[in-house]
Amino acid sequence: MCQLRQQEQCRPTTRLGYEEDTEPEPSLQQQVARASASSAVKRKHYRMAMKATGKALAEYGTTRDMVNAVCDALDAHKELYEDTGLLHRDVSPGNILIMHGGCGTLVDWLYSKDSTHPSRVPMKGGLACEPFSSYRLQRDTGKQPYLYDDLESFLWVTLYMIVCYRPLPFSSAALQSVIQSTFHSPSPAGMANERCRNQRGVGKIQFLRGEWIDNAVARFSAYDGIVPTPVTALLQRLTEIFSPLYPKPSNIDYGNERERSWMAQNLIVRLPAGFTRGMGRKQAAVAKAAYIAQHKAAGTLEFVQPPTIPPPPEIDYSQVSTHTTVLQYFTYATIQDDLLWDIGDCADKALNPPALTRSIKSRRPPVPVLHSVM
Repeated sequence: MCQLRQQEQCRPTTRLGYEEDTEPEPSLQQQVARASASSAVKRKHYRMAMKATGKALAEYGTTRDMVNAVCDALDAHKELYEDTGLLHRDVSPGNILIMHGGCGTLVDWLYSKDSTHPSRVPMKGGLACEPFSSYRLQRDTGKQPYLYDDLESFLWVTLYMIVCYRPLPFSSAALQSVIQSTFHSPSPAGMANERCRNQRGVGKIQFLRGEWIDNAVARFSAYDGIVPTPVTALLQRLTEIFSPLYPKPSNIDYGNERERSWMAQNLIVRLPAGFTRGMGRKQAAVAKAAYIAQHKAAGTLEFVQPPTIPPPPEIDYSQVSTHTTVLQYFTYATIQDDLLWDIGDCADKALNPPALTRSIKSRRPPVPVLHSVM
């Protein structure tokens, strides 16, 4: 028996990935017992690249192929959500592949979350791919994700494929501005966190509300002759579904709770009529500060109450509580007559869209190197 045990201990093993042999790996029961609300179970991911199964969504042969692939990915999302309750939380062009047969598939469920247990500790890092997240989550990455957030991501994936890979009649500067405001999260050095947060996804809300003066791609008439009619109609219908989720006026348009409480506490000072008449800007500011200091000490300072912000109206989530409506619009676009589609509108790589970075790129688990431990 001792000889068999010694042979078992000395038997060579082959492992994939990286693993420390200095101490024994704790069992799953031990890891779960140590886990708490503040520390998730530490995991190790092992990956093996077997063979190419398809091509990237950005390499679509026609816009119809692209819409078909996104529709198939949405259908796969629907089946898995209805069977297991999983939210993908990383719907992006990089995670939708066009298979060799022309069908689409949704891959990389690394950041998926069980929607049936909303009280569970969220995965570290917040959003997986912030550029294509819903406007609601991009404004506040700490919010609880729901089905309609994943559904909205399919809209942004479709829009990105059109804006970046079709020659729309806009200047390079206009398109760059749209891509930056819609799919990038500004975080320049020195910018205040609150101000930076309030600029996140501003292009998305402009597109949903049809504010084409600020967002050029919100003007669908510019798509005529360049984007097939079924795709333009699809984008219009999707905006009609998701724009009611962000009614105006809304608390989300006026910052967070801390900003609103600051507005309520810091009332506007009432100045005498014509107090700053004839003064320059700096001179008026100095005079106003002196006036406030003088009357505040005497207790005679008058304030003007700012207008109260009306509460947001109730939001109807009936069209986005299931996949039915969104999937119906995608399916309807794919079955349109061939005459409405252009057979030569492939992805134009010459447009060279800017690379998008993940919001938590540094937090992703490293891809292990395959090696053998003897």
